[in-house]
Amino acid sequence: MQARKSAKEVGTKTPSLLGRLNAMSLSLQAPAPSAGINWKYATTKNRVGLQLEGYVKCTPLIGGNLKIDLLALGEKIPVYVKLITALDIATWLASKLSMGVLK
Repeated sequence: MQARKSAKEVGTKTPSLLGRLNAMSLSLQAPAPSAGINWKYATTKNRVGLQLEGYVKCTPLIGGNLKIDLLALGEKIPVYVKLITALDIATWLASKLSMGVLK
């Protein structure tokens, strides 16, 4: 019973990894391999022939998207909380002064 209480206390005092992951997300893009052949008629030395070109490619080789949630990050860094509050007040004030034009 006492071990459960101490585990709960440790869990509430330390920031969870899940809470830190909510502020940022990283998604990796898998490579898309493709292969193909291009052909066309070509002339060389007064002769008409078929010209073939082949290719193999993998696009993107390594790709990813990184997204950072500034609101979730603002909860962890006090300077960002003040900046987000100032931006919130500025947008509210701009919407009131524009009489509903900005939404």
